[in-house]
Amino acid sequence: MDLIIVGAGSVGGHIALNLEEYSGDLNLLGFVDDDPKKQGTEIFGYKVLGPVDLLQKRENLAVVIGIAFPKIKIKIIEKLKANKGLSFPTLISRNAWISRGTVIGVGSIVYPGASINYGCDIQDFVVINMNSAIGHNCSIGECTSLAPGVNLGGHTKIGKGVDVGIGAASRQNIIVGDGAVIGGQAMLVENVTADSKIVGVPGRVRLSS
Repeated sequence: MDLIIVGAGSVGGHIALNLEEYSGDLNLLGFVDDDPKKQGTEIFGYKVLGPVDLLQKRENLAVVIGIAFPKIKIKIIEKLKANKGLSFPTLISRNAWISRGTVIGVGSIVYPGASINYGCDIQDFVVINMNSAIGHNCSIGECTSLAPGVNLGGHTKIGKGVDVGIGAASRQNIIVGDGAVIGGQAMLVENVTADSKIVGVPGRVRLSS
């Protein structure tokens, strides 16, 4: 099936350059991106065909959301889901380890080196970046993104649209509310309320200046 990647940035570039790591059944046509400076150019060896709205009337097309930023990702997905002619493949690297007894939703991307233990529920359009380790019985909400090297203790529950920075970690049984932002290297030892920004070891709320 033909494939277009939404977003000619770092996530989209990784998929374009390493598609055979994930799937042998997809024929990449190029990117769409709302940045007018990218449109009509060639990036990562593929053409940027135009804005995201080009996909509104396409049929029989696979689409990968190559965007890590949850808020942007949510807006794009809400728009594209109205087109029933699009499908959203789940891409799991052949070099990731996924235990039996784990569920991964549509449109998710699991990078090389990621490990996901049993009993996990990874919902739709989640990005799990390189060398992240997800403990048993964790849940990760729709459109959440985990940067490289994130480590989640067992029974961690992360809500929708959460942005987890490089090397962040949680102890067991932590709950992270929707829309939270977890800074790089933060250590979560207490539950995190929705839309909070957490930094440091142990993790603490970052107050606005």
